[in-house]
Amino acid sequence: MAARKHVIEMRPRDITERKRTEEERTRLLGQLRIGRERTRRLAQQVVSAREEERRRLSRELHDQASQILTVLTIKLDLLRQELPSENSTAREHVEELIGLTEKLGNQIAHVVRSLRPPALDSLGLSAALEELCREFSQHSGLAVDYRGSKIPGLANITCTCLYRGLQEALTNVVRHAQAQHADVRLTADGRVLQLSVAHDGRAFDTATSPSGPGVTRMRERVDQMGGQLRVERQPGRETRLVMQIPYEEFQ
Repeated sequence: MAARKHVIEMRPRDITERKRTEEERTRLLGQLRIGRERTRRLAQQVVSAREEERRRLSRELHDQASQILTVLTIKLDLLRQELPSENSTAREHVEELIGLTEKLGNQIAHVVRSLRPPALDSLGLSAALEELCREFSQHSGLAVDYRGSKIPGLANITCTCLYRGLQEALTNVVRHAQAQHADVRLTADGRVLQLSVAHDGRAFDTATSPSGPGVTRMRERVDQMGGQLRVERQPGRETRLVMQIPYEEFQ
């Protein structure tokens, strides 16, 4: 007995219904993409506003508080010179005040750099990252090797994102990875800006876990810029964190 062939014919009504379903799906996906893009743009605006406020505070501290402390130090030094040499107690008090004033000035300078690194505005991203690596190495004991090229035309928000990301990455390497050496690289191929941080410490730790708090904060920053962050790790080999940001649209 010959096998019967079952042929399913699509009725015009079925074809129309399927077409409507596909069109609705396409429309909803388009709305979802638009919503995501609006959310990303809004997040960028929030970050820009926050960084602008940090820059304003940094400038005011540098231009006002630092200048006042400088004048105060000079006047205290003049007062010390005018005091009679036999009045040792008064001279000691003035010298103590000078020391406290200088210490306060150093603390304000540190706050100024934390709020908005001056190198970002005066030297550009690559030079600012190199300075950050040098200072971090001096204070933490972690040997940091930096290589990067000067990349003109970057928006402030792009530079800030990668600068803060590197701060977070190096901090987590020191806190959790027990590393001795780190390599930082900044590259660009005309479409994507890439910052990588590799270290010789522990590969499986809270610093490099995809769910770790450090990586989470970095991923949020990179996501806001329309980029991506990934962690490359293999047991017995170095761990590498890579931040990639498309930067043509921000120039």
